[in-house]
Amino acid sequence: MDTCFRHSVLFYQNESFLQETVASLFASALARNEAVLSVATKENTQAILSALSKKQVPIGEHLESGRLTTIEASALLSKLLAHEWPEQPLFDAAVTPLIAEKRKHFKNVHVYGEMVNLLWQSGLSSAALRLEEIWNTLGKSQAISLSCGYQLNLFENEKNLDVVQRVCLEHADENAFEDSSRVEQAFHRAFADTMGADQSAMVYFTARQENPKGWLWSLDGIFWLREHMPITAAKVMDRARTIYQQICGSPVELTSAN
Repeated sequence: MDTCFRHSVLFYQNESFLQETVASLFASALARNEAVLSVATKENTQAILSALSKKQVPIGEHLESGRLTTIEASALLSKLLAHEWPEQPLFDAAVTPLIAEKRKHFKNVHVYGEMVNLLWQSGLSSAALRLEEIWNTLGKSQAISLSCGYQLNLFENEKNLDVVQRVCLEHADENAFEDSSRVEQAFHRAFADTMGADQSAMVYFTARQENPKGWLWSLDGIFWLREHMPITAAKVMDRARTIYQQICGSPVELTSAN
């Protein structure tokens, strides 16, 4: 059995970025004759389908053939939870058959899911990460490409950075970060201002050596600092937040991590 599994994440603040990114992923998957399963909110589903139509994708044809399927995220999530915690047997009963059925007719299935974001937005970050783990378990037996979306502001509080770091550990493949160029710019300048260019380069090099499949150099660096030099990491994070605000021209609204 072909068990090729890809797992990526989309971090976003603006839903328009998410909708256009997911629509592009779907259009590419459908062009490769793959099946697509969208598990999103009603609003995002409508916007994604609209974006697909603008890309000249024959939505009606794909929906009728079963190549494209949409499911409301909260409805499916409710079938997976027991006392606000995702359970493997419930997932196996509700999700695995959906994937298995599509795999009967299509070599690969591309899934986009917002259930983890619903958990995260409800303050259930540990439950969101547990659901990520369950998806990874499915990927050991099914050939799927999975993309998960998280709506958060990296600089808003330390908890958001915690989630980004922990989520990245569950996603081994290419990830997307809205405004990644300005995030990288803010961190690079913050590292240089706080540690100097030479020491910053050493941190990046060491972090990438320990994590060859790393993503953004700056995020790898701040994750490494948080583990090995937490006081310095806090200084870099504060400086990066200030620089990001200057680049964007508006302050980042800080919230409690709780």
